[in-house]
Amino acid sequence: MTKLLSILLILLPTISNAQIAADNSISLSTPTPLVFSYSSVDELLAPKVLHNAIEIKLSPKRYSRNIMAYVTFTGPLQNAVPADWLTMNLAGKTSVNAVIYKAQNQLSTVPVALFTQPPSPTNEDLTFYYDIMLSPLNTFVNTGSYNFNIIISITQS
Repeated sequence: MTKLLSILLILLPTISNAQIAADNSISLSTPTPLVFSYSSVDELLAPKVLHNAIEIKLSPKRYSRNIMAYVTFTGPLQNAVPADWLTMNLAGKTSVNAVIYKAQNQLSTVPVALFTQPPSPTNEDLTFYYDIMLSPLNTFVNTGSYNFNIIISITQS
């Protein structure tokens, strides 16, 4: 009896962790390369858009999920990058009951709520597609390469 209880106590955290992990399924992919490049000065004056740049898949079986995004960047003078330079635009979704806060979200270093997905009674993955838009430069920005990291986070509610 003691051996059975010991085995059960050892396996219980593993079993419960596996159940939580199965319910926390989220995956991110980038179907298109996330690179903006310019070949002329005229291109600097118009927005650049990468269509269906980010694909978010999740399967919320028992709990609602809140999805947020923010950006970090590196460049020649980091404080010279405009706060509203990058925008995530909702391009499509397979969920019928997601609460979309805004279809167009300007990214900054502060997390922005993209959507909340209530629990889904089915086992299918729900997919959300986002375009990434780089706004035109309306202020002087130092020349050089700028690297952006878009961080997507998920919380349970």
